[in-house]
Amino acid sequence: MARGAFDAAVVGGGPVGGCCALALAAAGMRVALVGPRPAGPPAALAAGEADYDLRVLALTRASERILARLGLWAGIAAGRHGRFRAMRVWDAASPAAVRFDADELGEPVLGWTVEQSRIVEVLWRRLEGEAESGTLALVPARVESLEPGGAGDAHLGLDGAGATLRARLVVAADGADSRVRELAGIAVRGGPYEQRAVVATLACERPHRLTAWQRFLPDGPIALLPLDDFHRVSIVWSTTPAHADALLEMEPEAFAGAVTEAAEARLGAMTLEGPRAAYALRHQHAAAYVEGRVALVGDAAHVIHPLAG
Repeated sequence: MARGAFDAAVVGGGPVGGCCALALAAAGMRVALVGPRPAGPPAALAAGEADYDLRVLALTRASERILARLGLWAGIAAGRHGRFRAMRVWDAASPAAVRFDADELGEPVLGWTVEQSRIVEVLWRRLEGEAESGTLALVPARVESLEPGGAGDAHLGLDGAGATLRARLVVAADGADSRVRELAGIAVRGGPYEQRAVVATLACERPHRLTAWQRFLPDGPIALLPLDDFHRVSIVWSTTPAHADALLEMEPEAFAGAVTEAAEARLGAMTLEGPRAAYALRHQHAAAYVEGRVALVGDAAHVIHPLAG
C-alpha cells in the first residue's frame, strides 16, 4: 500500500495512534499510520542499569479487552507484567480510606501493570506484520502541512521531497503538542498543575500482595503499583516542583526513606533500584474533538493528571 489516497490517516505511532490504526484497519478501512516508530527501550533499561522501564502503565480490564480485540493482549501478557487484585487508598490528613477488591466485583483482577516499552514493542511488531500483508501502510514521515479538504479529502503535506497524502479522515494521535491539531486550527485551554510526577522502581521489604497502594499527601498523592516481582513496585509521586527537585537530588537511601515514610511503611522499608525521573504535569482540553475531517484522540484531545487516567 503506497502513499496516495486512504480512508484514514492516523498521525502518531504511540500506543493510542497504533491501536487506533489497527482498529480502523480491522473495520475494513484503508489506513496509513504516519510518523516515525517510537524510540526503543529507555537507555538505562537497554544498558542493564535498570531492571524496569520507569514508564509503567496501569491498565484496566476495559483496556485489556480492547487490546485483546486488536490481537495485542496475548503478546503483552506473554512478557513481564504485574497485576493488582485490590486497591487501598487513604488520606494523610484524615482517617478517610477506601478499598476496592476484585473478589467483590466478581473479577479475576482489577487491572494490570505493564511497562510502556513492552506495549510499544508488541504493538509495532503487529503493525509491521500488518504492513507486510498490505492491511495498512506505515509512513515514517512528519506532517508539515494540512489542507482540511472541506467536502473532499484532507491533504497532508509530509517532510521529504514534497510528498503528500490524501485521506477522508485524519486522526491526530500525535500527543499533547499535536502538530495536526495546530494545523487544523483547533484551540486548547489548560495550564500547569504546578506539580511534577516523580517515578522510580523500588524494592519493598514486605510483599505488595497484588495490591495498588495510594496515599493522598498535602502536596499530592503517591501511588505504589505492584510489579511482577512481589517485592518490587513502581511509584508515581505527584508533588510540588521544588519537592520533586529535592527528591531527585537525594542520595538513594534518603530517597527510599522518604518514599517509605510517605507510604507509612505499608510495605516496610523501601530500597531504590535504578534511576529516577520527574515529569511536569499539566491539564489541557481541546475546544473541539472533531473539526471537519480531523478528529483528535488521546493527549491531542485532552491531557489529564495521571491520578485520573
